[in-house]
Amino acid sequence: MDEKLMDRIIKLCKANYPVHNWEGHLMPVVDISLRLCEEHKADRGIIEPAAYLHDIGRVKVFDYLKIIGIGHEVSGYHYSLFKLWQYGCMDETRERIARCVLEHCGTGLSKYSPTSLEAEIVMNADAIASFDQYLYLVAIFYASHGRDLKKTKEWVLGKLKRDWETKLTLSGVKEEIEPGYKRIKNELTNIPKNNWMYGGSDGVAKLQESFHQQPIGGKGK
Repeated sequence: MDEKLMDRIIKLCKANYPVHNWEGHLMPVVDISLRLCEEHKADRGIIEPAAYLHDIGRVKVFDYLKIIGIGHEVSGYHYSLFKLWQYGCMDETRERIARCVLEHCGTGLSKYSPTSLEAEIVMNADAIASFDQYLYLVAIFYASHGRDLKKTKEWVLGKLKRDWETKLTLSGVKEEIEPGYKRIKNELTNIPKNNWMYGGSDGVAKLQESFHQQPIGGKGK
């Protein structure tokens, strides 16, 4: 991958992803994608830009597309094609990167399944990051849905279940994730009343501290 092109992609993403999303989801996906890329001897020149761009449709494309039923994987695919063309990326490479964006959601949310190893890696990394950083999902949903604990637990558990069933397709990944997934289900099902989700002045500090725990995915990213 051309360093100048990669720098422009990173600059684009930094300018559009909220800081919390950059730290809580995007960079974990990038790091995991690169680890899986090395393990599976895939094409880093496709995986690295695709990992940065995989959710660009969520943060850069007009909200009305969601209203008319166009998912972020589709809008992200077209936006990525446009920006990569604008940055001078070659036709075949541009399409391979954008296809990873299109195919990263898994069959649980999208009709597009991975058609390359690189797309499958980005899809798996996206799911693994959700398990690794599940408290980020909890915090974002809880804060944006009226501090409703019941809805938060149901949504997070539902998302993780869907990711488990439809996105963890690479060999050995489920075995790597399973112990942590069981712990997450137990923690979210049995949240004590003194937990930060029920309030308390030290709630945010506890949440921030939790982000430094060992990732569910086990291996260092």
